[in-house]
Amino acid sequence: MLNNILNLKGITMLKKAEQRTISAGRGGQMCSVTIRSTSGRGQSVLMEGFADGEAGSAEANNYCVRLLASDSSISSCGYDCAHDGFGQ
Repeated sequence: MLNNILNLKGITMLKKAEQRTISAGRGGQMCSVTIRSTSGRGQSVLMEGFADGEAGSAEANNYCVRLLASDSSISSCGYDCAHDGFGQ
């Protein structure tokens, strides 16, 4: 798989020192996203990287809306973000 990725146009392999400086996907607001399937099974996942404040709650909401629109096996999706106060 690595060879397939490296053969893509514009892809270069980063050195270890360069890899340590990347922080994408880290930080930002934490949100717990709960997904329930049409069979009734549910799963909660703690996700990070949403924007701070109310914008992060809007991003989590958009994530759920896109998920529901793209996967018919999902019956519900909810979120609980740190900004709102977990469990509030």
